[in-house]
Amino acid sequence: MVADLLAAGAQGACVNLGGDLRAAGTGPDDGGGWTVAVEHPGDARPIALVGLRQGAVATSTTLRRRWRVQGGDRHHLIDPRTGGSSATGVDLVTVVAGEAWICEVLAKATLLAGTTRPFQLVERSGAAALAAAAGD
Repeated sequence: MVADLLAAGAQGACVNLGGDLRAAGTGPDDGGGWTVAVEHPGDARPIALVGLRQGAVATSTTLRRRWRVQGGDRHHLIDPRTGGSSATGVDLVTVVAGEAWICEVLAKATLLAGTTRPFQLVERSGAAALAAAAGD
């Protein structure tokens, strides 16, 4: 979509699809890039600001899309090792990379990896990431 907007003559474009976004070209602030606020569901203030000229950002979190079943909390991120809601000690991961789909895959994989080596996949990919654990 961003490429289509630029091909149609836009100087810059930022497309947000459900929290994952892709940006390229001139942003709205003085002809520079785009500023993306990384939000934590437990805090009204952003936990980080990402400057982006061209690339993508995606966040995965266990702190939204939650419900209770038989007195236990559940969420939508399923740990393939257990078949249940993940409980890895990591509650939120934001990834910055060139493409949104890469960010999305790395954010989920990093969150599911847990606190032991959360950035192992990110380090190999050349992307950047931020992780938050309960209480952060």
